[in-house]
Amino acid sequence: MLATQTATEISPNGSVDARRQPGGFISSRFNWLLIIPLLLLTTALAARYLNRAFWVDEVITVERAGSPIHGGPLSPAQIWERTASQTYDQVPGYFWLVSAWDNVFGWSEFSSRLLSLLAGLLAVAWTYRLGRDLHSPLAGLGAALTVACSAFFIHYQDEARVYALSVLLGALIIWLYWRVITRRTGWMTQMALLVSAAAVLYAHYFASLLVFSLCLYHLLFVPRNREWWRVVVIMGAAGALFLPWFLTSFDVVQGANSETWRQNLNLTAPELLDALLKSFSNGSVAALLIVGALAARARRPAERYVWFLLLGCLALALGVNLWLKMLVSPKFFLYLWVPLGLLVGVGLARLAARGLPPALVLAPWLLVGIWSTLTWQDDPVMYVEWKALHQQLAAQVQPDDAIVFHMSAANWDGQHDIGIRHYFDDFPTLPGLLVSWPHDSDERYLRGLDSIVGDRQRVWSAFDPQRRPARISAFESAMGERGFAECGNAARDPAMEVDLFARPPEVMLYRFGSDLYDDGIRMAVLGSITQERGGLLIPLGWQMGADVPVNTYSFAVHVLDSSGALAAQVDTGLPPDYAFGCQAVQIPKLAPGHYQAVLVVYAWETGARLNALSDGVAAGDSVSLGAFTVGA
Repeated sequence: MLATQTATEISPNGSVDARRQPGGFISSRFNWLLIIPLLLLTTALAARYLNRAFWVDEVITVERAGSPIHGGPLSPAQIWERTASQTYDQVPGYFWLVSAWDNVFGWSEFSSRLLSLLAGLLAVAWTYRLGRDLHSPLAGLGAALTVACSAFFIHYQDEARVYALSVLLGALIIWLYWRVITRRTGWMTQMALLVSAAAVLYAHYFASLLVFSLCLYHLLFVPRNREWWRVVVIMGAAGALFLPWFLTSFDVVQGANSETWRQNLNLTAPELLDALLKSFSNGSVAALLIVGALAARARRPAERYVWFLLLGCLALALGVNLWLKMLVSPKFFLYLWVPLGLLVGVGLARLAARGLPPALVLAPWLLVGIWSTLTWQDDPVMYVEWKALHQQLAAQVQPDDAIVFHMSAANWDGQHDIGIRHYFDDFPTLPGLLVSWPHDSDERYLRGLDSIVGDRQRVWSAFDPQRRPARISAFESAMGERGFAECGNAARDPAMEVDLFARPPEVMLYRFGSDLYDDGIRMAVLGSITQERGGLLIPLGWQMGADVPVNTYSFAVHVLDSSGALAAQVDTGLPPDYAFGCQAVQIPKLAPGHYQAVLVVYAWETGARLNALSDGVAAGDSVSLGAFTVGA
């Protein structure tokens, strides 16, 4: 067995006797009860965005995992082949897990992200168990709280990517390895270590550095007895399980050398360390260093073990990065949140041993974590609510329409093509991205506009209302110069503003007041009646005759139920000039049932209605816009 120090406060496996730790209930062996509210808090913070639209990398996740939109379901062998053929920096393990999970619980944003959330919660719980077994209940609580309250970690618990899972796997393999070398364990624990090691290898290339660090620790510090050889066999078996991928599909070196963008964004060693410490501590690097310094004197084997894993993984990662230049974010190090949290927990236990109440450290750390999470700022153009745009336009878009989405920054325009294809696979036309970047030239901006609009009759303009495009006024002017009229807001959603623009149709079937005026007032229905969040949307185009006085007439849309009774009515004025005008008429929410919409034009001062013609045939004083059904 692994040799341990002998002291009255040390248990046989190198952990601290909790009965000698000050701090009251927080330090007691019953402090695991505090993990329950901590997990509930983590869930509340991490679950806020489970339903929002996928961003680019999450679409790649469900594509590799074989969602039905992307040709699924796929077998494990097909996922292997798709991963190997489409990427160089990923392994198929996480995609296998997502495939199995989503095939049971459904292919949706909520389901795919729920897997990450559950992995994150299990990681927090297992970090507590790890800290308790390696040191003390107080160290376990401190480790679990610092991991759980990292806003960076919480962010990745609501993302359908491998990073939250890597934290869970890191906690599991660190705990299982220590258990195997310090205790007499049965075959189930040893098999769990084998599965965990293989899972880490198949989860992410940089997470696999944890396995290499464990092997180095085992080689350098563990006595060569029966348990030593047992671990050698286990790790060798895990490596053998990974060997098929390594021999057939390992292409990291060539792939990394071929991507200049990654090399240009590559972080240097000081930048990586700075980003790592700030991300873990919510920017409180000084507090982290103070508490961590107390754990610097590794008095016990368990403490040396944690320090070695942390520094070993960092050294290996920095060495690999000097060679391949591919680390662009601390997210690749998220599995190190576990040893970092353990060291904070050890430092906290030593502070408590010196008489400082643990709550004085844990409470501020908790509050800072909550505040950092609630004020977390995503990349302003990373997350686009494509799902909201799809829902708004699904019943309205026509094959000859164009859809313009205004981007507020240029660096994401090409990347969003993946998300667009995912969300608008069933649309007759795909949204085009128009970069509304104030620093671009007018020539480039208009060239992009013309490539999207072309000779289309109708154009949907969409943008995130929280990030109003810098050139939206220029866009509206440019559309007017190209013969379009703005019909107004065509959908209601706080995450997406959608406006309809239309050109005059070649034929306008309806005509009002032809007995009073030579040209009369011509009208065309520019699209079908569609239901939008329970209400109705009716796009209408108008052309006033030259002899019709402006500001004289209004129109009303009457919605009649199956008995002919008036169920809803919307009145509005006609265009105030003789240019082609367009209006997207919105009818309030209706009860389920069958309805018919009719339109009348009247003099707003007297209420007198104008006679109507429908395709040259007299229609009385109203025209029918069509029948429709509102479902339950």
